[in-house]
Amino acid sequence: ARSRCEAQGRPHHTAAAMSVIGVDIGTAHSVIAQAKRGGIDIILNEGSKRLTPSLVSFVGKERMIGEPATTQLRSNFKNTITDIKRLIGRKFSEPGVQRDIADFLLYKVVQLEGDGIGIEVNYNDEVTVLTPEQILAALLTKLRTTAAGANPGATALDVVLSVPVYFTDAERRAVRQAAQVAGLNCLKLMNESTAVALAYGIYKSARGEFHATEPENVLFVDMGGSSLTATVVSYVQGRLVVKSSVSDRECGGRDVDLAVARWLHDQFKANTGIDCWAKAKSRIKLMTAAEKAKKTLAPHGVTQTPVSVEYVAEERDLAVQLTLEQFDECAAPIAERCGAPVRAVLKEAGIDASALSAVEIVGGGLRPRIIKAAIAAAVGRDVDGLSTTLNMDECVARGCALQCAMLSPLFRVKEFEMVDAVPYAVRLSWTQPPGGAADAAAEVDATTDAVEGGAGGAGGAGGADAKAA
Repeated sequence: ARSRCEAQGRPHHTAAAMSVIGVDIGTAHSVIAQAKRGGIDIILNEGSKRLTPSLVSFVGKERMIGEPATTQLRSNFKNTITDIKRLIGRKFSEPGVQRDIADFLLYKVVQLEGDGIGIEVNYNDEVTVLTPEQILAALLTKLRTTAAGANPGATALDVVLSVPVYFTDAERRAVRQAAQVAGLNCLKLMNESTAVALAYGIYKSARGEFHATEPENVLFVDMGGSSLTATVVSYVQGRLVVKSSVSDRECGGRDVDLAVARWLHDQFKANTGIDCWAKAKSRIKLMTAAEKAKKTLAPHGVTQTPVSVEYVAEERDLAVQLTLEQFDECAAPIAERCGAPVRAVLKEAGIDASALSAVEIVGGGLRPRIIKAAIAAAVGRDVDGLSTTLNMDECVARGCALQCAMLSPLFRVKEFEMVDAVPYAVRLSWTQPPGGAADAAAEVDATTDAVEGGAGGAGGAGGADAKAA
């Protein structure tokens, strides 16, 4: 074990002094999973909850992060940072960033030099501009503290962090930078879809449920707070191969909330004549009510729910009945978008829907029935044909913890090979010596030419330029 640590350039620690965790950094919530001798456990936060809100709030000279920051969402929205995952490593002028600013972000986002992103907050009684990396570092520091609290005496923390498969090299580097500032020993950034595939496959492989030579194809559809990713993975005993991944960065659970909140606003405006959408506090109340109604209407058999919002604007209340039919009408445009990545990933992988052994759905965004129906229709199944083998909220963190255990010298994990895929082409360029052939460049389609890795896989940053003299 000591030689493996030294080979990785890390000091040697005993099991009692080190903890091995996986962290799913979500748009709305984050999850911490820990690898232990008996399996994978979820670490609870200070509120004894398994999901920690991805929030950072500045109150005077204090920072409130995670669960405590939820109390600041309404009263201190200008200094409460949400959706930081949507800003990390991106440019201010990107259309997706501008849409987020217009529809979801209630704090002030400013343009920095080089088209960078800055977040303006009032901290220590003065106006301060922070970068998304600094905000994410604060959140990761909180998660590190939570993990350390569950491991008294631990002096080192090895971690694998999740990132969406569509994250560019710049976004991945920004996450790594934030992890370094937070004091985390980040062994790897793992694609969320690959983490799900690992969490699904490693136990099935250990039980001998896969064939030794005949591949079993599984489609994973992960819809979180802000995006949807469809991934085709091929399994044989002791091995998984990510065939293809296709994502929609603008199709998530919050988009359903936004559509329902706009409907609620229209009802309020029709009843009172007051247009309050531009008022941040009113919009927060409507978005909160919309999310609650979405969750209430998700279970089978529920056909309507009352929606009551006090003091929406000008001391006027809202009280309406939201039927399932009305909800489906609001969510229909989002549901229609869900099918496109599913059809595209099957085409890219060269696999017919009939050849899929399972369609696994994960992520909180897939709970509404109309969204499930859209996914099922895209693969020619009914809703009952979709599988929910994995915990929809925790499987990414569990997969990251498994990967961290594979990379850690403290655990002896049964051999399981992973072949990941990079969603962006990798451009290679080189310069010949004087008098040689002209400079050349070649582009490799990394979507089909997968990056191989052993017990832990080597799949990583997309969109990187590699230069060799």
